[in-house]
Amino acid sequence: MGQYTKEMHEAYRKEQDEKAAKEAQERDHRRQRMERANARRAWLADGGSEADFEKAWPSLRDEGRRRRVMDADRRAREAMRKAQRAESRKGRAMAARTIIEAERRENLEVLEETFAVLEGVTNEHLTALRRSSTTTALRSFYPLADDPLGQAAYTAAALRGLAETVATLQETSPRSSRATK
Repeated sequence: MGQYTKEMHEAYRKEQDEKAAKEAQERDHRRQRMERANARRAWLADGGSEADFEKAWPSLRDEGRRRRVMDADRRAREAMRKAQRAESRKGRAMAARTIIEAERRENLEVLEETFAVLEGVTNEHLTALRRSSTTTALRSFYPLADDPLGQAAYTAAALRGLAETVATLQETSPRSSRATK
């Protein structure tokens, strides 16, 4: 056979990478087909029509994706909280400032979760909210209590997202309320 060369290795790696990419793509297509078939079955069982399902499918798919992302994020946060609680129970006394910071952080998480499920809020809004105050040293999505600039940026991003959502909803809602005034 001869010596195994760098070119042979690169060709082998390329072949393996292409094979893995193709398999991953096939798995993804199977998952998407299964997801669509399950949603279609539930839609039809609930009395919906095939045509209505075809029209609604893109928004159903996007909403499902958004919910999966939010659920994964929520589960990760819960796991982190459990780990933090377990760590704090190891006999370490928590200072009042630490307790207040933990409550503040939990309130910000609830705000973000509520914000994410509002109709019209997009992933771009969530990303802007998280990026507005990311503390690079702590890798935190939330501003520190003693960082007024970070808090202002976070609040501004939240308000901007809410304002855009309200504007979007007002554009799509019937204008009959103005006519009756």
